[in-house]
Amino acid sequence: MKVKTFIISSILGAGLYQLYKKRDSLKDSFLETKEHFDRVKADADNIQSNLTVISQQKENLAAISQDLSYKLRLFQQESQPHLAEIKKTVQKYASKD
Repeated sequence: MKVKTFIISSILGAGLYQLYKKRDSLKDSFLETKEHFDRVKADADNIQSNLTVISQQKENLAAISQDLSYKLRLFQQESQPHLAEIKKTVQKYASKD
C-alpha cells in the first residue's frame, strides 16, 4: 500500500470515528433541523392560503368600494335640493330677526 493511500485511509477512518462518537448529537441535530423544516413548510403553506384569502377579499373590497362611491354620489345628488330648501328656509327666518 502506498503512503498516500494509507494517509487518506487514516484520515477517513479518524473522521468516521469522530462521526460515530458524536452520532447522538448529530442525530438530535438532524431531527431538530427536520422539525424546523417541517414547521417552516407548514408556515409557508399557511401564508400561501392567507394570501389567497387576502386577494379574494381585495376583490370583494374593490366591489364594495365602487358600490359605496356610487351610493355616496347618489346621496349627494339627492341631498342637494333638500339642502337648498333648508338654506332658503334659514335665510327667510334669519332675515326676520
